[in-house]
Amino acid sequence: MTSDCQHNVPGIDKRHGPLTVLPLLRDPDRYVRSHIDPASDPESLEYWIGLFKGQIVSILEHAVETDGDGADVRRRAEAVRAEVEAFLDSLRDDPQQYGPLDLLLIDHHRDGILRRHGFHDPHRAVKARENAAALALLPEVIAALDALEGERRLEALVRGVFAGNVFDLGVTESIERFRDRGADFFITRDELPPRPWLVDDFNRFAARWADGPYRKAVLLVDNAGADVVLGMVPFARELLQRGSHVVISANTLPTLNDITHAEMVDLMGRIAALDPLLDAAWGDGRLELVPSGNAYPLIDLRHISPELAAASKATDLFVLEGMGRAVETNFHARLSCDCVKLAMIKDRGVAASLGGQTYDVVLRYDVADAQ
Repeated sequence: MTSDCQHNVPGIDKRHGPLTVLPLLRDPDRYVRSHIDPASDPESLEYWIGLFKGQIVSILEHAVETDGDGADVRRRAEAVRAEVEAFLDSLRDDPQQYGPLDLLLIDHHRDGILRRHGFHDPHRAVKARENAAALALLPEVIAALDALEGERRLEALVRGVFAGNVFDLGVTESIERFRDRGADFFITRDELPPRPWLVDDFNRFAARWADGPYRKAVLLVDNAGADVVLGMVPFARELLQRGSHVVISANTLPTLNDITHAEMVDLMGRIAALDPLLDAAWGDGRLELVPSGNAYPLIDLRHISPELAAASKATDLFVLEGMGRAVETNFHARLSCDCVKLAMIKDRGVAASLGGQTYDVVLRYDVADAQ
């Protein structure tokens, strides 16, 4: 059903059409999109204010690269910085002024300010560059996976998702890592923490995986570049190879370096040219691409596109990938089908909410009948 109250929900952008509730969401009236309260105490609030202030500096660096370094761009960038900082400073005095404060609400205000000043896709240039770099590595990644079997193959797929997910230009630690080393997929994969991971349901997931294929899987993907190309596309390919129908859903509007649906459509054409299995599945409709209706790095599952809602019917596996979709929001979300939440934790505030450390990884597997 389409939400009648979406215009009153903080942190939701309505300009790209009506939004509706994910039909797989169990008990939407009791759904809490995030377990992280930035205003839980003054120290926490100060941490998140500082993080978002540092983040906007990086965003505007990429905005200048994307839009061109001219006087007008610099003027608009400075106006954004000042307005975002004023908004963040105002949260010290009244954190609840826009409603219950969570990270999605802060994202909503930050991106709204950027868009009002003409920065609709600040990371467009770096996303294109990272997509091209990842595409060049995809055949090597697929060949290495195809040489493995059984549980080793599944673990390699999961580790690939974790390694790709490090490319996140909305997180201070990831921004600094990217500046120093770029988004090096193979180095990151080799440096992943050993099991057991911070949240480690791999054995239960592997046991279900060994029982046979899922009928239909919906994958909510995260970042451009290595994340989607070398992490989630091989995961989708494996599902297709096992006989599943696969839906890949990306953001409708740009935010940070998250891949958008339009970019995903263009990218899939280039990916299909590199792999016959993916080419065939995309051609015969076993692989679908649908917009999520989302405009932020986090997602409220009560406000998705009608296309994603329709594509989710008869789904028996739902995958939330990335720190924003799987941990900062929806970590405790209950669905009526099996749900896998995959993420690398790149922020110490998020890590602390789970009792972990930066660069810990999460594989949470919730079985439908056990929820």
